Amino acid sequence: MKTRLRIQVLMTLIVIFAVACNPKAKKEAVQEEPSDLVVVEEVDVWVIDEHQINDVPLTSKAEKVNEDAKEELEAEIAEEAEEVEEEIEAEEMLEEEEIMEEEAYEIYAMEAINAALEEQAYEASEIVEVTEVVIPIDETQTVVAYNKKGKPEAAFQVVSSGPDNEVEQIIFTDKKHTDVYDVKAGMSGKEVKRLRREMKHMVKKGQVFLYDDQSNIMYLMNAKDRGGDEITVADVESMDVQAVIWKDKKHHKKK
Repeated sequence: MKTRLRIQVLMTLIVIFAVACNPKAKKEAVQEEPSDLVVVEEVDVWVIDEHQINDVPLTSKAEKVNEDAKEELEAEIAEEAEEVEEEIEAEEMLEEEEIMEEEAYEIYAMEAINAALEEQAYEASEIVEVTEVVIPIDETQTVVAYNKKGKPEAAFQVVSSGPDNEVEQIIFTDKKHTDVYDVKAGMSGKEVKRLRREMKHMVKKGQVFLYDDQSNIMYLMNAKDRGGDEITVADVESMDVQAVIWKDKKHHKKK
């Protein structure tokens, strides 16, 4: 009886050893187990900056800043100020930096924007009807919707006008797009002001906007069922962002 038991145990050990040493057997065993496939969906998100959207430049000032070079420049300025040990020279350098920041820039034409978007597999899907535009436009303006090739939904709308076909506005209404201040469509005016405390509001052609005189990024607020031009701060804070709009700051001020 004991001998038979020993034989059974020995045979079992031999089988286990054979399976362990057989790569094919191990492979087959692994293949028999169900595998969970993780499908990653590519999300098309645009980040709206003061002078560009993603890597697409909108103005002549749209140059990527190298953080290392920026830190090196700041270190050099600090070292120079320390060497001369004169406060007046440090102030003069700051003034020069401010002047450089306020230098004029050119806004790109639609041809340049279109070429940059084509490189990123975007195409003009259609000329948008006036009734489909979220902001009022005049007779000289044209609106074009851009979308990812192969995708029917528009990612954003571009408004242009003038003999040079200059880009005037780019409108983002999808909640997945954001700007450099982390603002996106659907946020309340109160949330926007927490992120950007300098924002003011204005009413133009019956629509309410949050804007900043020093910024190219403004917001169209959802102001349905609100008549007249008298809109309080509390009113704006209770509204939601209907669209994030890139628009050159010289056009922000109420006429």
